[in-house]
Amino acid sequence: MELSPLWRCLALARRLPRLPTLSQPTERQLLVQMLANHTRLPSWLSLDRCDWAGLFRLAHRFALIPALAERSSVAEWGRSIPGHVAGELRERLERTLIQNRMLFEDARRVAAELDRASITHQFMKGMAIIAHKQGQPQARHTDDIDVLIADTDLARTEEILTASGWIKRHIPPHPTHPLVMDSPAGSMLEVHIHLRAPFEEDVRRDSVRVSIEGTPLSVTRESTLVRHLCHHALIQHEADPRYLPRHIVDLQCLSRPASLDEAGRLSYEALQLVESCADDPTVSHALGALLFPTHHTAVHHAVDNTRRSGFRGLRRELAGLARLPDYLVREIQ
Repeated sequence: MELSPLWRCLALARRLPRLPTLSQPTERQLLVQMLANHTRLPSWLSLDRCDWAGLFRLAHRFALIPALAERSSVAEWGRSIPGHVAGELRERLERTLIQNRMLFEDARRVAAELDRASITHQFMKGMAIIAHKQGQPQARHTDDIDVLIADTDLARTEEILTASGWIKRHIPPHPTHPLVMDSPAGSMLEVHIHLRAPFEEDVRRDSVRVSIEGTPLSVTRESTLVRHLCHHALIQHEADPRYLPRHIVDLQCLSRPASLDEAGRLSYEALQLVESCADDPTVSHALGALLFPTHHTAVHHAVDNTRRSGFRGLRRELAGLARLPDYLVREIQ
């Protein structure tokens, strides 16, 4: 028997360790409509009392400013956005486009240097998305360049890039990407020698050459890229809910693989719920609270880290949530 949309949403909530946020329901539901790529809002959702500054803060927190700017510009509901907010969205969108262009130019230089030295490499995640969907996700919020190499090539890669003007960040080495460098233009490069994904060898084997503006880049094949993105958003960063909404936008511009693991199935369940059930007021409210929580998660170590980081204000907001279990409130006191 097929589950109703609400039961599907509850089933999804059981598998996502989130502390749903019930405040600002209008703003959260509008972001759900944006994720669903709806150009018209359902009749039950009124923007008369929308906190536009609050919406902007939410979109910024979840790295959705570029998507919000692009989709609101062609949506009927976008006309309701106040001029100063719309102007800020356009400015952030232009800034994102410029930053992505800088990242691409620096990735192209890295590729040329590594090709010249015969170092096998592969660009992953954000840069691979941009490579596969040229012209479509150019406005994606992308923070850095991720490149995968063999661990035996790490020292040589650092030497080559240093000679090209890149500057090493002197930070504690990460086990999977021990080398982090900044380009003269300011782009950050993370050089990976391992992945946390259990299918690392599949990623290494599934590299394809994609030509962008005449420059060939070695990137993760699209089907394997989707598997990696799903694992990155829902397994590797299980304790950080900020990754899932942007991940949904990424999935919308990539082809669905023929087979999916648990993280992939969960990712597409979230996507299907957003796209098919956003018109339902109850489901939309639940999705808004689940996908855009103010806090981290119900994962114990994440709540503990939040407490030790000194975010005391979370306690007051959490305590005000209806039906919040007492033990979760005690965890951050």
